[in-house]
Order: sequence, then C-alpha cells, then structure tokens
Amino acid sequence: MIKTIAVIEGDDAAPEAMKPVVALLDSLNIGLEWVYPEVGEAAEARMGSIFPDDARALIDGADTTFFGSTSGKSGAALMYLRWGKETFANVRPCRYLAGCASPLANPEGIDFVIVRENLEDLYIGAEGQLADLAPLALTGRNIKGLVHEMG
Repeated sequence: MIKTIAVIEGDDAAPEAMKPVVALLDSLNIGLEWVYPEVGEAAEARMGSIFPDDARALIDGADTTFFGSTSGKSGAALMYLRWGKETFANVRPCRYLAGCASPLANPEGIDFVIVRENLEDLYIGAEGQLADLAPLALTGRNIKGLVHEMG
C-alpha cells in the first residue's frame, strides 16, 4: 500500500536537511509518494496566500507531513499542523537496527522515544491576540468552537 507524505521543506537551512531525508527514504523503495504543498513566500508570490487552500488539501490528504523549520512566512502551515491537525507532541522513536554502522561500541540496547511538546507558544513567537488566529479557523476535538473565540 502506497503511503503519501506531504513535504514542506521549510525556511533557511531546513531544505538542506529535508532533501537527504526524502532521498534516503525514497531509496528504500517501500511505497512512498511525495507531495509538496506550496507555502510561505513562494505561495504568496504565486497564489497570493502564504497558506493556500491547495496546500491545506495536500496536507489533509497525506498520511503524514514532514516539516523542515520556519523563520516566518511558512509559519501558518506550522500552526495548522500543530493546532489544526492536533499534533500536540512531536514523537521521535530511536532504535538501533542490527547491522547498521554506529559510532557507539555497543549500540544494540538503543531503544527509546523522545517526546517533545509541540505547541511552544512564546518560544515560537505565537503570543498575541487569539483573534489573530481567526483566518486559520483552528479548532479541536476538545474545543467547543474556534480557537480564536476562546477569549
């Protein structure tokens, strides 16, 4: 079964990190299809919006989304991924695969998960008025109404 991954390479140096990840996973030939929602400055220049409906549709239609990083204009897509898609945690499993090269003498016992809180508020400069979130129309399962109406 083919799995679709939406890739938002992000800003600054993030594309340099995302491209090899996509190439590595693609080389495994495990049935992955890549879609690239256009967000940020490129989308604004071409479509007049930093987070157009087409981008949201590609994200919603994908099985998962890879997001590089943001320094500004692609931030609306990030807010949608975190709040609109309710991804409140970034879960990063880490397990040693037998036969893989490792700089560690005994990597066989590596098997853990890193869980990082994903909402970040002040850390990412998301502070401000809830009403400013109105254009994103964010909601959630445990929220009655829209986020910007919570007051």
